[in-house]
Amino acid sequence: MPDTSGEPRYTQRGFRIYADDIIDSKGSKVSVVQSSSAEDDCVWIFCKNESWANPDPHLNVEQARIVRDALSEFISDHDEEGSDA
Repeated sequence: MPDTSGEPRYTQRGFRIYADDIIDSKGSKVSVVQSSSAEDDCVWIFCKNESWANPDPHLNVEQARIVRDALSEFISDHDEEGSDA
């Protein structure tokens, strides 16, 4: 279940975690995490499970909304910073 505390979370290297621990309909863990790219504002969408490191996410409507909201927050954060996007 995704963290709903409202407090921003960050990786050990200081990059924003927009969504984590979303379990898709096939049991894989999906995460939305700020990229360390120095060239552009980017975000990673990770999907991992125990048997295959990078499966394709298989999201139901509720899970897709969580990912959508995480991406919207990423976009909003960078619009506020005056990004060229």
